[in-house]
Amino acid sequence: MPLTNEEIVEVINSYNLLDIEKVNKLNRSQIVSLFQDLKIPLTDQQKDVIINGMLACNQKATLNNCINIISCLHDHDDLGILKICFRGIDQRRTRKVNLDQAVEISQVIGKPMTKEDLSKSIPSNISKEFTFSDLSKLILGINIPENADPFNGIEDRSACCYIC
Repeated sequence: MPLTNEEIVEVINSYNLLDIEKVNKLNRSQIVSLFQDLKIPLTDQQKDVIINGMLACNQKATLNNCINIISCLHDHDDLGILKICFRGIDQRRTRKVNLDQAVEISQVIGKPMTKEDLSKSIPSNISKEFTFSDLSKLILGINIPENADPFNGIEDRSACCYIC
């Protein structure tokens, strides 16, 4: 169920209290405070990876970015959360993650898989690297195009766009 108007107002009010300079951009510590204010139940690992994903483009998160991410978390939008986690892990934008990183993403999403599970899932994957599409299928059971880009909507030095 989408965020209610009241929940959106709560996010906006909390965001505005943290955006002291009124520049519509929160940094890492402010986002942590926002999640705490809104009582978003995340482990430290989840918080780190999700915030890294939120900050993947210009190291700041706008109000719209925060509303979109909080909406993904609230709605349990696994594909949207996977996208943000992939961005948070793939800091160099290679569009591939290694086996350990894939395991970490599965844990953050709450659908833990072992190295063995992931290794067996794509026997032809000699390099043990996984694309966003691979992880969508393996972790979520959702088939998306192989060329799906987890960084779509982000351009260098632009405002982030989270399409969840």
